[in-house]
Formats: sequence, C-alpha cells, structure tokens
Amino acid sequence: AGNNTLEGKTGLFVLANISMKFTNTAIPGQTLILESELKKSYGNLFLFDVRAETAGKVIAKGTLTLAGES
Repeated sequence: AGNNTLEGKTGLFVLANISMKFTNTAIPGQTLILESELKKSYGNLFLFDVRAETAGKVIAKGTLTLAGES
C-alpha cells in the first residue's frame, strides 16, 4: 500500500497512460481552472484524476499516471 503523498518527490514525468475526455472547448481569453487529485500511489507511480473547467463548465476530465525517479 502506498502512502498517497508526493511530499519530497521531484522529477515526476508523464507516462504513456493518459486517458482524457474533452466535452467542450475554451475560447481565447477565457480563464482555465485546472484541478488534480491524487487517487492512488504504487511506489513511484502516482494516479491522478484531472479536470479542466472554464465559465463554470467542465471542458475536459480524465486520468493520468506520473512516475517518479527512483
């Protein structure tokens, strides 16, 4: 079981596992709000739920996996 923390972790990079669904678009000038929540960690692998919204509407959501340096 992982400890679900990124404290002290540096050098994270994106793995090939990115799963996103884009449900709307943003237009130039709109402010994007990007959110992420750590869902699970497996040693040096971290699974996040991510989302983007603008003007009160979710425009993208999904998951991504980051890996840390050993």
